[in-house]
Amino acid sequence: MKPSIIPADSATSAAARRPEAATIQAPRLARALLLRALGHETFLAHSGREALEIAQREQPAAVILDIGMPGMTGYQVAERIRAQDWGRHALLLAVTGWGQEEDKARAAAAGFDHHFTKPVSPEAVEAILARLSRQIGAGRVTRGD
Repeated sequence: MKPSIIPADSATSAAARRPEAATIQAPRLARALLLRALGHETFLAHSGREALEIAQREQPAAVILDIGMPGMTGYQVAERIRAQDWGRHALLLAVTGWGQEEDKARAAAAGFDHHFTKPVSPEAVEAILARLSRQIGAGRVTRGD
């Protein structure tokens, strides 16, 4: 199975043993189905709190988060993921309708590796995940690569 989205980064050999998963806000069902069709294991969350619970339970290599989730923003979820030992090495992708420079800077400050402004190109996301898959397969993953 390929690594999916709740995306991952600087991994050690332990990262290769983590489940490869994706957390996406529920209205993003079409994206989740596409990722699943591409061979990624996916998990859907209806809120930021649920996304964080799934991430803590599954400890995925990669996480895709919508910034505007209810209950807890994607920024808050990313910060909490980064505070976990496993989360320091996870690849975090922000998906949002907000694409100003200050939005990108805020995403980077929260710990996101990539910032995508909607509409998101599936090819761009898949390219990042494919690179992550190759790095995991080679036993080397570097955060932000």
